[in-house]
Amino acid sequence: MSRISRRLIDESNNIRWLFFRKTRQQEHDRKHTSFENKESYRWYQALAQAEDVAQHSPETDVVCVADSEADIYELLAFEKKDRVDWIVRGCQNRSLRNDSDKPKDEETAIFLREKVLQTPPRFTNEIHVGKRNSKLPDDTRNRKQSRPARDTVVEVRAAKVTLRAPWRCDKKLPDVNVHVVLVSEVDPPRDEEPIEWMLLTSLPIGSDKEIRTVIQYYTVRWMIEIYFRVLKSSCRIEERQFETLDRFLNALAIYMIVAWRSLFICRIARELPDESCELIFEPDEWKSIQSFITMKPPPDKPPTLKEIVRAIGQLGGYVNRTRDDE
Repeated sequence: MSRISRRLIDESNNIRWLFFRKTRQQEHDRKHTSFENKESYRWYQALAQAEDVAQHSPETDVVCVADSEADIYELLAFEKKDRVDWIVRGCQNRSLRNDSDKPKDEETAIFLREKVLQTPPRFTNEIHVGKRNSKLPDDTRNRKQSRPARDTVVEVRAAKVTLRAPWRCDKKLPDVNVHVVLVSEVDPPRDEEPIEWMLLTSLPIGSDKEIRTVIQYYTVRWMIEIYFRVLKSSCRIEERQFETLDRFLNALAIYMIVAWRSLFICRIARELPDESCELIFEPDEWKSIQSFITMKPPPDKPPTLKEIVRAIGQLGGYVNRTRDDE
């Protein structure tokens, strides 16, 4: 082996060793940082703010719905008050408290997913799975892979479990009771990742109706994601620059209404495309839009919702042509 080749190998090994040390140091720093100083603390703050909302709306039940990013033990151990509940999509197969009489060194570890799978299915559902395109070609995460649209059957299980508290550097956390709803595909196609939702919640799961309510609440999360996409992409709220926070908050309040209105119009036009546009728009609104787009006097009969939404889209550059997907 030449001197140059040996030197290249040594440098490569040194780079790997430095990368390993950096990764170990980052892991050590993360474990020894208090929860209040981590970015994930914002989920806890949002749940606390929900309590303030509930106090101002005593006749409204408040439910915080979050994706797997909020699967944080401190959030699951949040001491909730009346009318404030939460649903979190679990991504960690957490350890459960073992209440057996065996000595501690002889205990067999019990984990969340396996525990729920041991319970009999409460009911089955037929669902439609939407098409998904992977955003990153080198993303190896199962939940991020491309998949075709399909109709399938899922089994729904539910259980009450006691999570074993993890170690924390600055405090001792208590074990916590949570409700779990597991939705899993019965017979997935070959080479396709099976559909599975593991929903952790503080909502009751005693009856099938209550379990269906938990699932229904979680499905609303995707529409919330679309709403914020409209707020960020269409309204471009993150690009607005103001000298003071108060000015930004005032603008945000207006843009939130604009985003809701825009999303509402798009969704209802897809659900009821052949309805008259006067279901939403005043005559002077749709007539001015039609006159501007066609450069002709407005028709006597109001256009359909589909037609008027396409006309509004043309104001922003939408190409009004025949297409399979709206």
